[in-house]
Amino acid sequence: MSDIKMTLPCRVNKVVYSSGTFFVLQCELDEVSDCFPTEPGAVPYEWTDKGLTVQLSTEFETEIELYRTYVFSGVIHDHARFGSQFKSNYFFPDVPTSEKLMRQYLDCMPQVGPVRARMMVDRFGEARIPDIIENNHEMLIEIDGITEERALEISEKWMEDRTLRDTYIWMCKHDIPVDYASRVIKVVGKKDVISKIEDNPYILTAVKGIGFKMADTIAHRILENVPGDMRVLYCVQFILGEAKRDGHLCVPATTMSRVVEEQLAEFKPQEDFENIFGSVIASKFVLVRNEGRTFVYMPSVFRDEREVASNLVAMIANESDYEATDDDIAYAENELASYMGEESITLDGLQADAVRGAFNSKVSVISGGGGTGKSTICRCIHTIAVKKGLDTLFLTPTGAAAKVLAEKTSTEAMTIHRALGMRPGSPPEPDHEIGANIVIIDEFSMVGIDTFPYLLDAILSPRVTNIVFVGDPQQLPSVSAGSFLSEIIGSGLADVIILDRIHRQSDSSYIPVVADEISKGMYSGIPHDAVDVTLIDAVDDHAAASTARKAVADYMDRNGTLDGLQVLSPMYKGPAGVDSLCEAIQEMVIGEGKEAMSYKNSRYYVGDRVMQMTNNYDKDVYNGNIGNVIEFGTKYVNPGDQRESKFIVVNYDGREVEYTESQIDEIRVCWCCTIHKYQGSQVEHVIMMACRSHFRMMSRELVYTGMTRASDRLQIIGLESMIDRANSVSIIKKRFSHTGEMMRRFHSGNSDGFDVRNRHLCDES
Repeated sequence: MSDIKMTLPCRVNKVVYSSGTFFVLQCELDEVSDCFPTEPGAVPYEWTDKGLTVQLSTEFETEIELYRTYVFSGVIHDHARFGSQFKSNYFFPDVPTSEKLMRQYLDCMPQVGPVRARMMVDRFGEARIPDIIENNHEMLIEIDGITEERALEISEKWMEDRTLRDTYIWMCKHDIPVDYASRVIKVVGKKDVISKIEDNPYILTAVKGIGFKMADTIAHRILENVPGDMRVLYCVQFILGEAKRDGHLCVPATTMSRVVEEQLAEFKPQEDFENIFGSVIASKFVLVRNEGRTFVYMPSVFRDEREVASNLVAMIANESDYEATDDDIAYAENELASYMGEESITLDGLQADAVRGAFNSKVSVISGGGGTGKSTICRCIHTIAVKKGLDTLFLTPTGAAAKVLAEKTSTEAMTIHRALGMRPGSPPEPDHEIGANIVIIDEFSMVGIDTFPYLLDAILSPRVTNIVFVGDPQQLPSVSAGSFLSEIIGSGLADVIILDRIHRQSDSSYIPVVADEISKGMYSGIPHDAVDVTLIDAVDDHAAASTARKAVADYMDRNGTLDGLQVLSPMYKGPAGVDSLCEAIQEMVIGEGKEAMSYKNSRYYVGDRVMQMTNNYDKDVYNGNIGNVIEFGTKYVNPGDQRESKFIVVNYDGREVEYTESQIDEIRVCWCCTIHKYQGSQVEHVIMMACRSHFRMMSRELVYTGMTRASDRLQIIGLESMIDRANSVSIIKKRFSHTGEMMRRFHSGNSDGFDVRNRHLCDES
């Protein structure tokens, strides 16, 4: 009996091991379930008598609840040493089949617990409960402690489990990878999932990991006739979505035609493909003709880009009401010298011009690499504005960048999302308007189409407000689509200052110098007299990881803390990756014998450094914020709870934030983190990994960004050849967008901007 594929309903009695994606479970079979094999001898006899061990592997992190019955799909495999085993790669919750299982199932429902679960079964009987919860959940208020609100919550959770189960079974039936089931439900919705997919299988293209080709295969499997225009429509939308994830706002029409035909190739395109393609493109998308080429836009994206260009030009059309004189510059220099503890400080010519531009011009850009004085200029702008009684607003794309800017300028800074009251997938709140005299957006190279249009729309008066874009074009490009920093500079309409002089702390201070060489592809090695940059050779990843651990230990011995140190790695996996190093440093810092709290595949200790991974507006913590765990445990979160929930309390610069249960997914232990995730942050001492396994990640922008996270000391651990590799590779490519050209055309009085077809679709999107 070897490698026999089947589905087995099992009650989970014990989680022997869990990594979040791999589980070893002690289970007993539920022979009453309609998913149980009916063939005699289909499963080993000892499994029905003594239970079995299930090895579950999942592609995505999940959580297994004790005493729940799940249906596991997999194979019976005979192991030479351990005998018959059941190896599963997906599962779904099963319907309870007995009074005992029903009580245990209800126990896991929100606001129920073991006492109310027994009361519900005693009152209604296990056979009636499914109908009551699904169709008459109001009856649940007859149970002591269950309010109307709680009854609805129980019903919603029950229906969510049922929807997930039905979706799993349907996907199995149609040979669709069921690992995507939860994602499918999130995209399609919790109601009528199967009927929606059967009506239009191409809605699955919006599910991460499925893509167009898999959705197209499913469509041809379940639809008798697949409409050609439907195929092309969803294929074009999918390609534009993928292009947007790569940073593009549009795609050349010739490229689109070629890629669509390639995507449709598995199922032969209709003979009249060109006609169908042309018809769909001409009726459903915005087409822009520029310099002899046609570009295809999603209507909503074209609308947003056009509004960005229009709003910027509307600001530029006004004269600035403000001015920075030579006396103002001198005043700012004196304040800066006092703050720095220097006898005197003089801004260089470009720095002074940048300060003046913030006041004299409606739209200005301050661009330059690390060490060129961008933060100094921002502080001077604020100083002069305060002197003149003007309001300033400092904005950044991430919480980490806001913290760095606030520290360097001694004034408040906030994320763009917080300033606008934006939540994921939703527009800004209408009462979040911007009326400041001068708005300064730092780390502007990280700002994309997802926030920039809303920011400009929120400005109350283009006459009152001046806007200053501050950015480093040499860093990693924006994750969001668009290339607004380079487009605004390229428009020729903004007051642009390119800072090119590096201001070193001392003659032997080389962090900004080496980083600048990397960004320009001119790296010549680390100077022998450099005191702040070192490269420690490590022949392989294991040696590099060992060296990194020793460097961290040495730092802790000298300082007694790791508060001023951050370890960075390009990748999560491998001996020199984030996951391994983070765990090693955690053990080093926390020590042995300390109590830990396990959640999914992570362990948390008091004192752990953690990073907020998403924006949470209710808690007022944002992507990139770093804090320390100060408490954890279990407790009753809500009045009347029957079961305790796990919780963690994190201290963010003196402010305590509590996370309960699933909210814990928002944070991650970050003694080591990726360079991408640390972009916008800065710390005194950085240890950066550059190993052979990181070869494919090595680029000028990545290494430059990692280097410039260090303000005082940079240790590179790995191979010189990896730095040489980065020196010769740039990942910044031309992104398809037209913001600068739109600005020029609006400014010249051509309100139509381009030869545009289907502009009316923008109002419908």
